[in-house]
Amino acid sequence: MSYACRARRLFRIARLVFSGLAVVLQMACSDSNLNNPYPEGDKGKNTHYNLFRERPKHLDPIISYSEDEYAFLGQIYEPVVQYHYLKRPYELIPATATAVPRPRYLDKDKQPLPTEADPSQIAYSVYDIRIKPGIRYQPHPAFATGNDDRYLYHGLSAKELEDIYTLSDFAHTGTRELIAADYVYQIKRLAAFQNPEFYKRQSMRLSTARTPRVIACAEDLPQFVGLPRG
Repeated sequence: MSYACRARRLFRIARLVFSGLAVVLQMACSDSNLNNPYPEGDKGKNTHYNLFRERPKHLDPIISYSEDEYAFLGQIYEPVVQYHYLKRPYELIPATATAVPRPRYLDKDKQPLPTEADPSQIAYSVYDIRIKPGIRYQPHPAFATGNDDRYLYHGLSAKELEDIYTLSDFAHTGTRELIAADYVYQIKRLAAFQNPEFYKRQSMRLSTARTPRVIACAEDLPQFVGLPRG
């Protein structure tokens, strides 16, 4: 092959390479995103997208431990108090409580102690929490009742649930007011944990008749619920 033929061939290859490069650069400068993961219809809307390091495993605040899960929990459950979003240093403000509770101290005989009492004398730290009236749950089939005030969907059989796939498949919903007992139930769960001895005996096929599955450490007192320290 002569020198002139080789030059013409190299010129054609170079022209093809630069033409392809020009197309790539033109696409890179386009307003469209080839790998845009968001719906085209959401363009220009006031929508905030975020990412999660891992898929949420629990939506139960008692056993949840991931920051990603609390992005959902904060929209599902409303606490009695919360941090002010803008103030620094951080400051607690009431959420469902009428005011931020302040502790009062009791000794081992449940007798009041002064605020400046020696920590070694304090056996109980008491928090009186009053819930704001008028707070209601979001409408949900679990709260639906009939004319006799009995729940419609409690204790349904497997046959009655055959055509139920989503919450919207239930014909009725209901709601009720938030009460202090709802928080008491969750507070008690904070002081309860699975009994490892129960599962040990169960795995060894031993009797668990006198071994509780759950160890509950909460103490029901006449006017409040007691939780162990630590």
